[in-house]
Amino acid sequence: RDANGVMFFCANVVGVAFYLQGFVDTICEISSVSGYWPRLAISSSVLITELVINIIGSSLFARTSSFIFWIQTLSLTYAFIALMSRSPFSWTDDGETYHFDGPNWDNFSDNLDHTFSRGESFASVFSIIFPAITGIMAGSSMSGVLKRPELSIPRGELLAFGTSFITYLMFVFAFAACFDQDTLLNQYFALQKACWWPYGLTIGIFVSTTSSALASFQSAARLLQALAHDDLVPVLKVFSKSHRGEPVIALLFSYLIAQIVLFIGSVDAIAPVLTMFFLLTYATMNFAAFIHAIAGHPNFRPRFRYFHWSFAFLGFVLSLGLMFLMQWIATLIALAVMAALAIYIHLRSVEKDWGSVAQSIIFAQVRSYLLAIDERKFHIKFWRPQFLFLCPSPKKRVRMLEFLNYLKKTGLLLIGEVILVDKQNSEQNSLFDSNSYSKYSEHRKKWQKFLDESSFSAFIDIVSAPSFRFGVQNLIMASGLGGMRPNTVVIGFYHDLSRSATSQEVTSKLNSVFQPEKSRWKDCSSALEFQEDSNDISELEYVQVLRDVLTYDHITSLIVLRGFENLDPSLINHFQLPKWSKSNKPSPRDPRQVDTQFSRIDIWDTPWGSSNSFALSLQLAAMLQETPFWGKHCYLRVCSLIDSDDSQFSGTKKKYGKLHQEVIRDKRIQARIHIFIMSEDNHSLYRANESEFSRASLNATNILDENKTVFEKMTPIRAAEVYSDFMRSQSKGAGVTIMPLPVDLLSESDSSSTSSTSTTKASEYLNHLHKITNGLGPVVCVHAKNDVISIDL
Repeated sequence: RDANGVMFFCANVVGVAFYLQGFVDTICEISSVSGYWPRLAISSSVLITELVINIIGSSLFARTSSFIFWIQTLSLTYAFIALMSRSPFSWTDDGETYHFDGPNWDNFSDNLDHTFSRGESFASVFSIIFPAITGIMAGSSMSGVLKRPELSIPRGELLAFGTSFITYLMFVFAFAACFDQDTLLNQYFALQKACWWPYGLTIGIFVSTTSSALASFQSAARLLQALAHDDLVPVLKVFSKSHRGEPVIALLFSYLIAQIVLFIGSVDAIAPVLTMFFLLTYATMNFAAFIHAIAGHPNFRPRFRYFHWSFAFLGFVLSLGLMFLMQWIATLIALAVMAALAIYIHLRSVEKDWGSVAQSIIFAQVRSYLLAIDERKFHIKFWRPQFLFLCPSPKKRVRMLEFLNYLKKTGLLLIGEVILVDKQNSEQNSLFDSNSYSKYSEHRKKWQKFLDESSFSAFIDIVSAPSFRFGVQNLIMASGLGGMRPNTVVIGFYHDLSRSATSQEVTSKLNSVFQPEKSRWKDCSSALEFQEDSNDISELEYVQVLRDVLTYDHITSLIVLRGFENLDPSLINHFQLPKWSKSNKPSPRDPRQVDTQFSRIDIWDTPWGSSNSFALSLQLAAMLQETPFWGKHCYLRVCSLIDSDDSQFSGTKKKYGKLHQEVIRDKRIQARIHIFIMSEDNHSLYRANESEFSRASLNATNILDENKTVFEKMTPIRAAEVYSDFMRSQSKGAGVTIMPLPVDLLSESDSSSTSSTSTTKASEYLNHLHKITNGLGPVVCVHAKNDVISIDL
């Protein structure tokens, strides 16, 4: 808005110089005055006179506007009558003879075949003629002094446009009929020659040019004052001051610019500049009207009954096209200057609650796209994560939120909070107490402030419920819109729910989270101060929530995060993957012979995980590594453990070949593959890749007897815990460990069991989950019901 206003201000200021230069050219034509400096002195004197008139008061000009209008009308009428009624005659100028023939069909038909002077074209002639019709915009600059500008401006503009169009058309036809082409091309003041008394037209030109300059002078100053009153650009604030209702400082500044333009000294040179400013103004105005129209917000109701968005778009295209036709280099420069001005205003301006049409456009487009998304047409090839993160408060989940913000890539992150209602103090026949909505509103504002200050790309969804489980059910069923619904539920580990860092402790660590070299955090301690609910989540309720998640068809994945309060990005940041040369062949995503602590993301292929869960683990790890921080500091390592093998490593080679085919070739994920061999007393490591496969057996020791199996002697729970002990020894130093979530025991703690039995089984499951994840550092436990990776391109 203000960028367009600045362009309109410049157009009006240049218009002042344009009209005064035309005034000077007329004086010089009827007098013996010539030379650059005398012409400049005349135009500068008239400019100072107009400045004084404006400072004295615009009311003086307003009172004489009717008188000026009638002088112009009489002058034009007099000239037109002379063209239509005067007898033919000839005159001589600089040795050349020119003719006035009166209305003549032969002249009219000859002039239909237009001819330009040497070096002129349609674009150059248009740039000179166009400013003649820009005076119709003068009224739009007077909105601040009009009683009803919403009515006066449209009516005045349309009447001015219609009157000007008819008047110009009449004179164009009259000129074509009364003069031959040679006279029209070479006689600048042919119309004065056609009049019986040339000064009758000259008076009209004097009045027209000086009054137009005065109107443009007023328009420019008041536009500048209006821009200053908007208080969007601090540097313009000085122009908001006025003296006795007149914008004196703005008038002085406008005078200074107009005087600089007058140094050009030629109306033909000033005209293209003026045309460029006005076309740019018209282009932006039409574009603004077009944007408002297509945005579809109901408050945009133009009073002009015949308005249509296509007219505005046509005006925008024509204005911009004519600018490029005139001078494409100048057009690019003008557009760049206006873009820079708009960016400056956006960055340096004081925030105003005027609303943004961009938000309306985004809403309209998003609405259209949401309606176009059909969940039934979903294909695995285009899978992306759409997380619903169950988060009680940010101060318990800062590291998890930052991790998910990276992990979501181009997906969706929805933060869900359940506000527990105090049922004892609730009103009768209502689950919600009288303060439930105020609590909801307060939490939402604090969440929004937290997201703004942390630069997270996420949405907030808050519900009030009598229990955490009931609230999660509402979140899962109601969250999202159309095809933008969560497909993955993320929750923190149960044993972490009781842990809470103080806001001061969290804030002190925020500046090192994942980007130690460039802080993205501000002082958000106030946003972290969420009121904690007094109701604790029981073990049974937590397990029931996990089980509930698996029953929803549209929720295809469940993720449990643990240990992220121990994630120290500064340790990861110390390591940077080497930039491998082409001669070494390995890609940066497959760094060989690198095994530094905190430099990897471990993905475990465990016996209790399904193929879909393993695929989700690989997908998440690959997405995480594509982020700037993790891709720069960590590589992927796929790990698997077998309990025994023969002396030829046949089982190990078979397992490696299967993982190599699945991970690297089919799923196109660059990772190192480690196969571990384990016994009851010791273990050995089998490392292999394509370049080292032939000599891989040399890296293994302590071969087990081929008939001896360790895991077969144990129950599945005990085997998982032994497996996890080995995982701890190998992945303790990993930046993040990703593993399948054991879900077999979840079905055993269902609602069909008695309360005490369900509670016991829920506790047993959480203890089991605690044992297999404890001591691993940051752990991501995943379970997927469907595949998430397509091997078909």
